[in-house]
Amino acid sequence: MRATSRSLSDRASRMPYAVPMAAGLLACALAAGAPQVCAAPVAGVAGYEYFTGAGGQITRGVLAAGVLGLGGAELLAAGVRYDDNLVGRGVSLTGGLGVPLLPAVTLRTQGSRFVGDGSYRAWRVKAGPQFSLPVGSSLQLWYMRYEDNQDVRSDGAIVEGAVPLAGRLTAKLSASYATAPQDLKVVQGAVGLGWTVVPHLELSGEVGLAQNGSVVYGEPFRGPGLPLLGGGNSSTARTQETVNQMEATTLLGVRVTFP
Repeated sequence: MRATSRSLSDRASRMPYAVPMAAGLLACALAAGAPQVCAAPVAGVAGYEYFTGAGGQITRGVLAAGVLGLGGAELLAAGVRYDDNLVGRGVSLTGGLGVPLLPAVTLRTQGSRFVGDGSYRAWRVKAGPQFSLPVGSSLQLWYMRYEDNQDVRSDGAIVEGAVPLAGRLTAKLSASYATAPQDLKVVQGAVGLGWTVVPHLELSGEVGLAQNGSVVYGEPFRGPGLPLLGGGNSSTARTQETVNQMEATTLLGVRVTFP
């Protein structure tokens, strides 16, 4: 852990949460935007992400993931090696399941375990429906629960959407709300673009605003509902001057899918 002036509980609540584990591959398993990947019973993705968030947070992550299709359902396994300037380095592992309920509705569930190089340990679960909309658009609703070994707990709601545009572009948006330590409420929203430069290679970027920290929500490779590296929210011990302050967030990423 690198922040020496805060308690372990404060640092744990600022865990990195903005690096996803997947891309268009997982947009197949967890969204509706990558039919070329969904066509294969097994698919994979590798990528890199860079995030800046509230309170000067900077997170870098290298990710790898795979999706297995089983008779209409999808199994996800993903991992990230991250480096965060507030909580240090660590690894996150995620398993997920998508089960179709109706022709245009799929129920998604994900469980994540976070293991820092130091003493940090945490888990997060997410669950909710994903709706396939006209022209390849999609909408994901999530309930999220996060806990760590420093007694930090958070419950939240997340909405994510993706809309294909012309010129190999995809518009992305998200909004989220969660509880935070010290009885704060965290609100965040963001918009972004994904650009498929050539087949199997995508660049993504996103900008947003967060109040009282940041909530787990989308990712630069966004298909709605992709698992993220981090857990609860980034709220720490805040002075009266910083409570309810709006702060900018940015997210940049590159990913390669296969086959």
